[in-house]
Amino acid sequence: MRVGPENGHNRWHPDLLPVARVRPGDTVTLETRDGLDAQLGPDSTHEDCARLSLGAGHPLTGPIHVEGAEPGDLLAVEILGYETADWGTSAVIPGFGFLADLFPDPFLVRWSVEDGKARSPELPGVAVPPVVHAGVMGVAPSRELMARQRARE
Repeated sequence: MRVGPENGHNRWHPDLLPVARVRPGDTVTLETRDGLDAQLGPDSTHEDCARLSLGAGHPLTGPIHVEGAEPGDLLAVEILGYETADWGTSAVIPGFGFLADLFPDPFLVRWSVEDGKARSPELPGVAVPPVVHAGVMGVAPSRELMARQRARE
């Protein structure tokens, strides 16, 4: 079964309808959303970093309903492998992150991945192994848990 990045959302919530239903032991291929929700691409520029919309929250792919799973169950998920795109980005985003006050100007590194190495014209002579970041996985909270969380805020 394939679940693509068009099946996305940005919150854990019990009202989100599942985009797929699986039984324990099923295999699912997820084409996940990136951390900036496809706002940057291989042709992006430094200036594009200054125009990013960061208000939508963390992009997530799914949700997937697991048949037979009940609230409070522990789900074991085995990741069988990762495949990367042939490009990636690293960005300094103005006003964002722990070092925002030290790096006020936008800067974009556009990586090209080939032969097991990521290289960039912005960093000549640098070749690093591409590192896959799995992002986050989780389960939807119950309505009761959401009410407790809101009461805390």
